[in-house]
Amino acid sequence: MAFDFPNSPSEGTTFAPSGGPVYVYTGGVWRMQGFGQAVTAEARNRIVNGAMQISQENGNTTGTTTGYFAADQWSMYFIAAGAAFGLLRASGRLRFNVTTAKASMAAGEYVQLYQAIEGIRISDFKWGTASAKQVVLRFGFKGPVGTYAVNLRNGTSDRSFSKKFTITTANVDTEQVITIPGDTTGVWAVDNTLGIALSFCPAVGTTYAAPAEGWNAGNFIGAAGQSNGIAATGTFELFDVGLYLDPNNTGVPPSWQMPDEADELNACMRYFQRGPTTTYGGYAAATSASVLFYFGYAAMVPMRVGPTQSLFGYTSLNAPAVYFGAGSPYGGTLYSGGTAVGPFWVAGTLNLVARM
Repeated sequence: MAFDFPNSPSEGTTFAPSGGPVYVYTGGVWRMQGFGQAVTAEARNRIVNGAMQISQENGNTTGTTTGYFAADQWSMYFIAAGAAFGLLRASGRLRFNVTTAKASMAAGEYVQLYQAIEGIRISDFKWGTASAKQVVLRFGFKGPVGTYAVNLRNGTSDRSFSKKFTITTANVDTEQVITIPGDTTGVWAVDNTLGIALSFCPAVGTTYAAPAEGWNAGNFIGAAGQSNGIAATGTFELFDVGLYLDPNNTGVPPSWQMPDEADELNACMRYFQRGPTTTYGGYAAATSASVLFYFGYAAMVPMRVGPTQSLFGYTSLNAPAVYFGAGSPYGGTLYSGGTAVGPFWVAGTLNLVARM
């Protein structure tokens, strides 16, 4: 099969003829990308903890409150009066249980499974510019029969992409693949602030339902015409989530690969760290309030920003509450003092939160 290659290409120009592989112009010649292998989006996954391997904060414990993190970087947020939910990590999946159903959603109500993606992870998407690139989202999903929605929003919540997907057989694992054209409009952070807010939405009221699929101006979480997935009790599962840059517009995700767990833990600790468990102490020669003892700690992995600091499982002897100095991404200080002459100590597990 002969192809008519573009005239006068520049370095890096791609050519994807109908029925053929993708070629890239490099070093003065056209080279076939992938050496004849199936052409897909790039392999790098921009989701953190897409296989739900890591759960530092809550392990496999079920949470029932909005804002609960069942796995690192994965939480649920909802406004749904009278309904009740449980979220947990189970067998490498995010499991969302509807324990009290709600027959209909009020205008401002919604339910979402959520991940915040940092701007530096998606800076090469070039969204918000004329060079915006396509991406591919893939995820595993199991749940009741119905039509649900996935949504991506920018950090200022004035640009939203919404797409519906349909489950035709209840409680069977499915793979969903959604092609997302690059957004040439809006402001998309490329620093350490919120780049993309990703939502999987089983139910939404009219306020946060996008009027049409695709890109819209506004803050939307679901899509008009989707099912009310909380109208009956049931279970949803989300797993194997990947978001991939697709500069050659293949619309095909790479084969799913289980991430290395140690690498994924390091990525998660940029946003949340629990540990180590430690004891800080000293000897108070006097009980004056001006007698303070300072202790330093180093973050196990540099964090996104200076974190909110606390001691989890705090216990003490002859000491008041623990106080923290201004933390940095690399570490910080805590201080206390004895309430009686003699030895004192405080103990607990460092809890460091730098989420978006």
